[in-house]
Amino acid sequence: MEIKHLNLELKDNWNEYIATIWKNIFIKIGLPRYGTIVEIAPGEVNKIGKALEMYGFKGTLIIIEPNEKSLNNLTKEYNSKFKDINLIGINRELKDSIKLLPNKVDAILSNHPLDDMIIGKFLKDKEFNNFFDNCYENYDLAHIKKIWDKVESSNNAEEIKNEVGKEFIELFNKTNPEIVIISQYESYFFKTNKIDYPDKIGFELLNKLKIENIGTDYSKVLDNIKEINDKERWALFRPCKDLKMRDNAK
Repeated sequence: MEIKHLNLELKDNWNEYIATIWKNIFIKIGLPRYGTIVEIAPGEVNKIGKALEMYGFKGTLIIIEPNEKSLNNLTKEYNSKFKDINLIGINRELKDSIKLLPNKVDAILSNHPLDDMIIGKFLKDKEFNNFFDNCYENYDLAHIKKIWDKVESSNNAEEIKNEVGKEFIELFNKTNPEIVIISQYESYFFKTNKIDYPDKIGFELLNKLKIENIGTDYSKVLDNIKEINDKERWALFRPCKDLKMRDNAK
């Protein structure tokens, strides 16, 4: 498939495009095909799953997804496509999932999670499920904009952003990943509808994670992947070893 000829405004083509980028990253870094991977907050779209399928992954895949409907639909899809993997779904927020994870994994992977994780902390339980089950799924633009406007104008948006960042530090400390790969590219939906804040705060958090946690930087891998136009919105690194000490010192 020639990526450059795709109409990326079409959902299936966009998912194929992003999955191809992930697959090419896996090839460049030599992701272990029989390793252990943790995927964070995929929602209901299997971009990373599709990439792992194309790559021929046959190891253990642990999915952390707090939305029950999304996790159920995603695991059904993964189970229908992956015949040789050990699939584990955890229907909890990241902070409540960390204790269930192994002490060593090969990779932490997450595609465009940070804006969802931030707004997820802003919403109460019933609001959370309604927002992700109905508003995003049905593209309820007015309600989506209303909620994000509330986040932007709130007094604790920065606190929530930092809280998500600390959870990632806890995750890195617990699982000791060989590599962390997180994307937070600009959202076509937000950009088209002139909702700027989700991309802004998500990108801020991505940069915070990169600045505070990098032990070994693997971002040069992205130079060899022609489909990526916004390399600064991807993070590839092995976390440094003193995260716990540095976090406690703050």
